[in-house]
Amino acid sequence: ANHRAMVRAVPDPMFRVSKDGLFIDFIPADGFELFTGPEKFLGRSLEQVLPPHIGTKARKTISDALRTNDVRSFEYEAELNGRFRHFEARVVPDRSESVLILVRDISKRRAAELERERLLLELEEKNRELERFARTVSHDLKSPLITIRGFLEVLEDDRASVSPRAGEALDRINSAARTMLQLLDELLELARVGRLVNPSETFAFGELARSAVDYVAGRIVKRGVRVDIKPDLPYVFGDRIRLLQVVQNLIENAVKFMGTQRQPRIEVGAEDRHTDVLCHVRDNGSGIDPRDLDRIFGVFDRLERDVEGTGLGLALVKRIIEAHGGRVWADSEGLGRGTTVYFSLPKEGMTEARLSSSSAA
Repeated sequence: ANHRAMVRAVPDPMFRVSKDGLFIDFIPADGFELFTGPEKFLGRSLEQVLPPHIGTKARKTISDALRTNDVRSFEYEAELNGRFRHFEARVVPDRSESVLILVRDISKRRAAELERERLLLELEEKNRELERFARTVSHDLKSPLITIRGFLEVLEDDRASVSPRAGEALDRINSAARTMLQLLDELLELARVGRLVNPSETFAFGELARSAVDYVAGRIVKRGVRVDIKPDLPYVFGDRIRLLQVVQNLIENAVKFMGTQRQPRIEVGAEDRHTDVLCHVRDNGSGIDPRDLDRIFGVFDRLERDVEGTGLGLALVKRIIEAHGGRVWADSEGLGRGTTVYFSLPKEGMTEARLSSSSAA
């Protein structure tokens, strides 16, 4: 009696079914509607009581549960009171001759899953539209810009014959045209990230960091920055080309925002944790007001308008890391106190699954 009272506390109705597929006992659950009353199914077989598509699934799952002595489950759809509902049946071996079947109405959960799938498909389509739009805009705007730069080169050949004021105007136009071309390239890149990925691989993060430093060596030397790459850095897994882009952007950003620091220094490091690798790029530059830390990864969110750049670099970093299933954030004690940008990269299995789904989108 005590055992049956405990079983009654389970919120799902429970059916005991023999290995031959006969209903031999039933414990109801409050608020759960049945196809028919117990008097119409107890002592009868699965095939006599259930629709064929459910009876076949139930018999196979019972056989599997008894064979493996392990819990098995299956889902099915059935019409109840004029509308279709989704159910999950868990089959628990009770003894060698029978099983317990617990049935749960999962209609709400299934509806939520279908809505999630619909929203994901809608998001993927919007991403494709964004990429097409970015490609079109980039092409259409680049053409006149290239023409402008071509005529600027012609004017540059005659620079000696123009006034200093006109020469200064030429420099400004040239700089604006270069910035616009860079902006268009980065907008297109931002639209692509998360959809187009290179083959994933395992590689040493230290080697990646050294390559990134080599790419921006000119800026580093010009500003007199000391870059320290921590020894014995762990291996990471992912799209090497994209992750090189991340570290390169972060180092370049750190150099750019050194401010008036007399002994500029950048540190690149990484720590192997249980489920991921936590990487960082730390500088002793101009720092960030803690209230602005969440803004820096936004598109076109530039905290210092007088510093060169398009405002897309960190937004690109964020999208690349998120495409790997990781997370990126910044930490700073305030203005003049330097900044550390952290990003996490999941271990191989989780990252591979995420990149595969991104590539398939």
